[in-house]
Amino acid sequence: MRSYLKIFLFSALLFVCVCPAFLHAQPYPKVQNPANGHWYYLHLFLPVVPGGQDCLTWAEARDFAATVSYQGMQGHLATITSADEDTFVKNYLLTHLPLPTQEQERYVWIGGYQLNNQSGMNTGWRWTTGEAWTYTGWNPGEPNDCCTAGETNEENCLEHHYKLYNGNPILGWNDDVCGSCRYYFLIEFEPAPESVPTLNQYGMVVFILLIGLTYIFYLKRRQKTGA
Repeated sequence: MRSYLKIFLFSALLFVCVCPAFLHAQPYPKVQNPANGHWYYLHLFLPVVPGGQDCLTWAEARDFAATVSYQGMQGHLATITSADEDTFVKNYLLTHLPLPTQEQERYVWIGGYQLNNQSGMNTGWRWTTGEAWTYTGWNPGEPNDCCTAGETNEENCLEHHYKLYNGNPILGWNDDVCGSCRYYFLIEFEPAPESVPTLNQYGMVVFILLIGLTYIFYLKRRQKTGA
């Protein structure tokens, strides 16, 4: 009887430890952008237990992405800073996202957000990584901070929105309510930036060079004196 109890407890422990990772590990492949060397991963969030949470708000997706790593690189919600990168990301998403319908559109959280109390719907946008906000890829009519007129902090988080527009599927940026719950989010992995020597490190290098030059000068003077 005790052996059966041990087997049961071990199985339960294994389920608790392995099941969440198994259910959250989705079949979408990670792909590398040859232009910048970064990797991208479309993640579909599924509930750990039947009836459990099956989607994430923008903040939850941001925090979840930060817990994921790949080949030693820390993950974060994707930041899209150029037209070329946006084209690469769109091609990746279009390969794997189900086609949208009138009843079912597709939303994918990415790493942009807008500061509160801005003067306009296009101002105050930031990337979670601190990268410069120099490129945008909005869908037609976006951002619109729907649905009160003007900028009212209603939609301050960024997503890729795959929908039908005039009967044709289009994929582009959309501002959305940060508390909206989404199944998909895009994780980006990139190498850590190379460390730049600090002033103290530079000072140490200069100090060592001066010591070396002084010693060489001393040896030459000594040779001349001895001659």
